[in-house]
Amino acid sequence: MSDLSMLINGLAVSAEKGATFERRNPLDGSVATRAPAASAADAVAAVESAAEAFKTWRDSGPGTRRALLLKAADALEAKTPQFIEARRRR
Repeated sequence: MSDLSMLINGLAVSAEKGATFERRNPLDGSVATRAPAASAADAVAAVESAAEAFKTWRDSGPGTRRALLLKAADALEAKTPQFIEARRRR
């Protein structure tokens, strides 16, 4: 079972009031993941954080953006084994 979090302002966070929801494996009924049940306040915080981050992003040049996107792609690629394992558990 995986516990998930939201990413707001670069931080992994829980829902405002700690509320969660579960996604169950349809084969055996076990809990596959538990994720934050975001509130409207959580959504507002995420939007405000994204709007603030965009101020820096829009002023960055294409070379900087490319480097950041390649770094993100590398991070995702490094998690390939986890994605494969999650897919197998479905």
